[in-house]
Parts: sequence; structure tokens; C-alpha cells
Amino acid sequence: MRASAADPASKAPPGLIRRLRLGEAAKGLVLAAVVAAPWIPSGAFHGTQAATRPGEARSLGALQNLLERRPADDPLRAFYAARDHRPLWVTGGAEGGPRPEAYEVLALVRAAARDGLDPGRYRPEALTVRLQAARGGAPAELARAEVAVSEAFAAYVVDLRTPPEPARLAFMDSELTPPAVGALAVLDAAARAPSLAAHVRAAARMNPVYEELRTALAEHRARSGGVATERLILANMDRARGLPRALGPRFILVNAASAELRVYEDGEEVDRMPVIVGRPSAATPPMAGVIRYARFRPYWNLPEGMVREEFAPRVLREGPGFLAAAGFEALSDWSPQARVLDPAEIDWRAVARGERSLRLRQSPGPGNILGNVKLMLPNHLGIYLHDTPDKASFRRSRRTLSAGCIRLADADRLTRRLLEWEEGERPPEGVNQRVDLPRGVPVYILYLTAERGEGGEVLRHPDLYGRDSQVIAARAGDQNLRT
Repeated sequence: MRASAADPASKAPPGLIRRLRLGEAAKGLVLAAVVAAPWIPSGAFHGTQAATRPGEARSLGALQNLLERRPADDPLRAFYAARDHRPLWVTGGAEGGPRPEAYEVLALVRAAARDGLDPGRYRPEALTVRLQAARGGAPAELARAEVAVSEAFAAYVVDLRTPPEPARLAFMDSELTPPAVGALAVLDAAARAPSLAAHVRAAARMNPVYEELRTALAEHRARSGGVATERLILANMDRARGLPRALGPRFILVNAASAELRVYEDGEEVDRMPVIVGRPSAATPPMAGVIRYARFRPYWNLPEGMVREEFAPRVLREGPGFLAAAGFEALSDWSPQARVLDPAEIDWRAVARGERSLRLRQSPGPGNILGNVKLMLPNHLGIYLHDTPDKASFRRSRRTLSAGCIRLADADRLTRRLLEWEEGERPPEGVNQRVDLPRGVPVYILYLTAERGEGGEVLRHPDLYGRDSQVIAARAGDQNLRT
């Protein structure tokens, strides 16, 4: 059953994204930078690729000669060799010169500061000189301009979409994993585009989480905000760089820093709820996966680390009696044919020392920590979303209590939405029952310590896991900060 407009749970209070608008912040990016470049020739943005001209062969030869001086493993050599050294950004012949798209690339890299990138890395001044020199149509100058534009465009796109190591997200499903970003892939995509002009104009377009943070950065700079907050916004932009440009028609965002979950359908936020995330010693990892099925009245298989570090020492202190009282049983292995073990026969000291691996699980029931349902997104980390009988904990301001998984304040409501159940539909009888979703739903578990509020203010969340310093350190010496 879907939440109605009158349902308080379906209303979106002020926060990061009430309605996700893909690319809104990027649409004016190129145009604004172009206006600031008055030297661009009149009519340059109305041209199309010229037909082959008598002098074009000399231009192709000049480009080939220039590229042959570069290292053998240079991606530009491979790119142009595969296209017989046909240029992408210039036209040859007596009336040749830079194509309009070359000037749009220049506009992009000049505006790189909007993304927290250093425009100087893409050498816009040198690129300007190359484009001006190529307007005369000399083959050698055309070749130099062609290579300079390709270098700048590839470097910008790679930087824009590549987060630094401390900010990276683990993708657990091939359906979500973005394609590798490299210079050769960037240029191949540009060459294959039905419209090079449209492709270049869309190059700065990113996923909606990033777009909101980009807008927050621009607004913060317009207010002449402080450097500390700017660094925080940039760190969170880095975390969002690696997300796919399109997050899906229906998806879930979990922000571990704010301990909150939001559901989106067709760009609209349709639900949100508080969640409980991992305690600092078992921090919830940044990751992306696809919820494929629900498991009703599930068993809870404890992580082996928890068995070793928490339960084995407790058994040694109190004896094994509490295990049965809480519905726990020890199993011989992780196979479906595993047999139940007598706790009195287990060498708990060996388990506590890590010398013996032990499977411990809690049976379904009122006290089961997973509650009535868990939502499974297959991954090797054992992270999933689930119900909990402990509803009082959701009233806490700091909700870092789990072993890494996401506990849901209203698992029934979310599960029914994802299963697309009608009013009155009930889960199957029995324990540990699997029900597949009609369609997989992506879930992005992020760690955003800064978000953009509805009024443009920067919302800050506590750095629960102490991760901000690592991401900010990756930007040490950044000369692109505004004061």
C-alpha cells in the first residue's frame, strides 16, 4: 500500500532532496562560462563539421606525426589510431579551424572550480592559445589544438567522475556499477555520440545527490561562507562523484551520518524514516546494491566477529544457559544441512581466541533482533535492511547501535511499498520465507555529513565514524578554495 498525500510519513520535511532534478545545476554551466569568453569567434556555436577538403589529408598527417612522438601507451595514440587519425574537435583544409565544440570544452574546464576542481590542471590559457592559432587552418596548429582539446576534455571528465580513495563507494551489484572512467573511454564516448555538441554540454551533468551539493557550494560561495564549511561540502561532493548519473526510477538513499532513509519514485521523495546504523566499532560501510527479495520471520545469523568478540566471552562468564533463553543455537557449519550443536560441547575459549569458527543464529520470534522481515541486497559484507523489535531506540538523536546493518523504523511500510502489495496482502506462513520483489530496487548507503537544505542552508551531520578528515586530507593544498 502506497503512502497517500495525507499520510504524514509521505511528506518530505526540509532536507537535502525533496524533489530530485537531474542536471539542473549543470544546464547553465557551459553557457555561463561561454559568456565570459568574448574572444570566441562570432557564429562559432552555429557551425557543423566541415566536409572533407583538399588540404584535409595534410591535417591528418600532421596529427599522426604529432601523436607518434608520444609514449606508446598514451591513450590518445590508441584513440586516434582507431579512427585513422580523423580529428574530433577541428576541421582541416584551407577553411579549417576549431569546431564549436572545442570552445565548449574550453568553457567547461574554465568553470571547473564549480566542481571543486582546479581549472589550472586543464591549462585553459594554453588551450586558448592553441585554439586561436588553429583558426588559420595550418595543419600543424590544427593538430596541436586537436590534441590539447582531447587532453583537457578527458582529464576534466575523469576528474569529475572519480572520487578520491577515501570517498569511494563499494558497488555490490553489476547492475549499478558505473563503467570505468578513463581517457580512452571518455573520448570513445564523445566520438560515438549522435551529437558531439549535446554530448559536451551534458558532460558536466551528474547524479542528483551531487547536483544538490554543487548547488550548495555555489550558494555558500555566493554568501562568502567560511573555508571550513566549503571543505566539508567539497568532501561530500567527492563522496557523490562515484554514483551513477541515473540512480533509477525507484531507489532508496540511506544516509548513515544522519541515520535516515528516503525513498524516491520518478524523481519524487515518497517516504522517509529514521534508521539505526552501525556503531563506530562496526561502522556501516558506504555501498550500493539492489534489494532483490524480502525474507519474512528470518533467522539471524550472527557475524563471526560478534560471536568471537561478544558472545563467546559472555558464555565463558555466565555459562551457555542464556543462549537458549534468547533463542540462540550453535550450528556445525554454514551449509543448509548444518546440525545443531550442544553448547556444552563447544570449546568456547577457542572460539574467543579466534581458533575456532562458530556459526550462531537466533530463531525467529518476538525477540529476534531482525524483527519480522529483512530486505536482502546480495553482498559479501552481510549488510541488509531489516525490522527490529526495539522501537524505542529510534527516538534517540544518535542512532549508532547496530552491527553494521540498517534497522528500519517502519519495516512493514517500506516492505509493502517495495513488494507493491495491495491493502490486505499478507506475508506467507512459516519461518524464513522468501518473497521476491517485482523489480529490484537500488539502495545507496551513503555517508553525507553535509547536505543542502530547502532554503539553501548547509545542513551538517555529525561525523560519526571520523571519516571526514581522510577525505579532506585528500584535498590538502587545494588552491581552489574560496575565502
